[in-house]
Amino acid sequence: MKSIVLVFLLVVLGGMTVPDAGANEAGGLPALDARVKALETTVASLQAANTTLQATVASLQAANATLQTALNMEIAARVAGDTTLQMALTQETTQRSAAIASLQTALNTETANRMSGDLHVQDLVNNTQTEVYKGTGKIEKHDLNNTFGIVVAAVDIPPGDYLFHAVVSVHSLDTDDQFGGCALEEIPPGSVITSAADIPTGILEDQPSGTATALLSGFTFDETVQEGERLTLLMHAHVATQAEWAITCVGFGWRTLGGELVAEKVAVVH
Repeated sequence: MKSIVLVFLLVVLGGMTVPDAGANEAGGLPALDARVKALETTVASLQAANTTLQATVASLQAANATLQTALNMEIAARVAGDTTLQMALTQETTQRSAAIASLQTALNTETANRMSGDLHVQDLVNNTQTEVYKGTGKIEKHDLNNTFGIVVAAVDIPPGDYLFHAVVSVHSLDTDDQFGGCALEEIPPGSVITSAADIPTGILEDQPSGTATALLSGFTFDETVQEGERLTLLMHAHVATQAEWAITCVGFGWRTLGGELVAEKVAVVH
């Protein structure tokens, strides 16, 4: 059976004719071989274009990667620059704030000093008119002793700084030489004047401020005129409250012929 089929196929194939590859087919189409070659040429051309395109894509990708790297570097540099600038700006702001605060403090101090200076100048202007308080003599003629002080003159003055000037005329009623003296002192209200402890009777040198002492010579009954002394007292003092200041004198056998007391208010005592 197999032999019969094989013989039949050989007879059929042997009766077929193979067309010429270079001949045109029916309808005028090119032969198969020509079409294959045209397709192969087209494919080769497309493959070449594809290769070129792939190369271009690779080049563009490389350029894009380079650009991205440069962009990343630029972003990083800008961020770092912004950070540095912000730090410098913060530091400058802090320094300027500190400088402004220091300047404000200095300005406040200067303002306070100038205001104080203006007040001082105003005080000096106000004190250019000297205030003088003249004491009144409480006695014109009185015999003195060493038991208690005698007020020769007194002046009532308000608080302030003062320069006191006082003079007292005295002479001796004793035939012997006798020491005595006078002093400037504050008289508390209602006080009893006693012999001033700060009158150094018997000492003629290194007298304290506001005191004066003398040794009066004794007199004889045949003298027509009795010799005397004119004691001068100077003193400066700060008076805290309204007060009475006076000249008090002591001296055995002394007689005072009155005294004068002037208190001059001054701006500053140096």
